Amino acid sequence: MMRALARPDLDPATWWAQLQPLLTPAAATAYEFTDPGNVPVRMVTAAPTRVTSPSPYLAQVTVPTDVGPYVVLLAREGAGEPWRAERIIPPATVGP
Repeated sequence: MMRALARPDLDPATWWAQLQPLLTPAAATAYEFTDPGNVPVRMVTAAPTRVTSPSPYLAQVTVPTDVGPYVVLLAREGAGEPWRAERIIPPATVGP
């Protein structure tokens, strides 16, 4: 998911077509009009680290990037369903 987000080289329509299927409906609404050129992250620099979650439907991962670690909140509707990003939180060092 973060690799799809970190694509400022793509035109907005192509970027969105690749990112949107990886998002929950709520996240898709929140990120729909994002200009990929304004996304500060350009590269994932290492594998994500999963934070332990007591729920089989919610998870949190920390993803190292070239601008610092992003936190991605993931959700799924059932144990066999795919994980989708609910929220993408940039590092504190990235401006508002």
